[in-house]
Amino acid sequence: MGLTDEKFLGTATAMSPDFRRLMKPTHTNGSDAMEIYYWCTGQDDNIGDVVLRRRLLEVLHDASPDSGKSVHIYVGAASSSFVEGLEVPAKAKIYTAKIRWYLALVKQIFTPRPPVLVLNPGEVQRNAHTILAYTLLMLPSMAIRLRGGAIVRTGIAIDHRGAGLTAKIAKLVVRLNSVLASEATFRDIASHREFGHGRIVPDWAIHEPSNSKVGTERDVIAVTFRSDRPEAYDDKTIDQIQRLATKLQANVTVFCQVRRDSTAMKQLSLAAGWSFIDWPLSLSHNDQEKIVRDLFSKSVVVCSNRIHALIIGLTEGAQAICISSESEPKVRTHLEYFGLATVLDANGSIAGNVGSGASEFRAQSGALAKASADVANLASQVKKIVGASS
Repeated sequence: MGLTDEKFLGTATAMSPDFRRLMKPTHTNGSDAMEIYYWCTGQDDNIGDVVLRRRLLEVLHDASPDSGKSVHIYVGAASSSFVEGLEVPAKAKIYTAKIRWYLALVKQIFTPRPPVLVLNPGEVQRNAHTILAYTLLMLPSMAIRLRGGAIVRTGIAIDHRGAGLTAKIAKLVVRLNSVLASEATFRDIASHREFGHGRIVPDWAIHEPSNSKVGTERDVIAVTFRSDRPEAYDDKTIDQIQRLATKLQANVTVFCQVRRDSTAMKQLSLAAGWSFIDWPLSLSHNDQEKIVRDLFSKSVVVCSNRIHALIIGLTEGAQAICISSESEPKVRTHLEYFGLATVLDANGSIAGNVGSGASEFRAQSGALAKASADVANLASQVKKIVGASS
């Protein structure tokens, strides 16, 4: 967790009395609307980026007493299909220009009721773009906390790739912003260790499958990989998946959760003789998500090195096998820590048993129940923080 209001305000005792008086929250009669400012950008061609951001938006909407009137959502250059997938409340305000959203946030800081700032969940890359974005938010974040407003920074993971001065500066500005947060959580153990504060909570997209999706007949192994990590689906991996399919008497289907993977996934399906589900430009995010979820509802196993392919598969009642490699440990550090994924390692070996029987599924489903409860508890905490600022 980040700094409490008392601790944060205590750090400002050296400020001038005039400035402290300006920043002190103004008591109101409750007629002023609470304003939530949600930085909600993501990879436009990625179903997973939509799913976890939508879940957090649902929590913010539920916490707002004004049916979404006070939710200001910055989506950047997102397509209309991406925004549609977020299921934005009808009365929320969408911003595509960063400067307009930023100026609205700054203006709100000095109104009688300070805003709630909610930062983007998901992976943070250590690059110049991150440095600029987080530096831009530093002063507003400090002002919001001094005014008694709240900052929510949850579901974070740091991309540990990259090195040099840029990566070090990016890490520093992310750390400073996270320390300012009223609630700070990380979704993997490596990121939590690197920052040394906050707590570990699974990804926002995690929830338990409905009872109707558990124990159903399943005869598919669903497969997708990152096209920028071709070493993950080498001949050894393909052979292991095929042997698993034979063992489970299942058919293998390659699918696209991320549109940029389309060419590589089609080539994989042709090379291995597996079925293929593409994501053509004619299909929206919502349409493709429905197709993918339908595939998962028929799958005994989802096999991938894309974290949200595995998470969404889990929520549809399938088991998860993560593809691990030295250059791509992300899925392993996110899901193996919570007991949510069996690992297919670099030697092509699967750790533990995988199958459609109850004994094989029980351990992973128990871990999923706990992880889902942890995310639900985080949702409750976010609602309390937002509500306390109203």
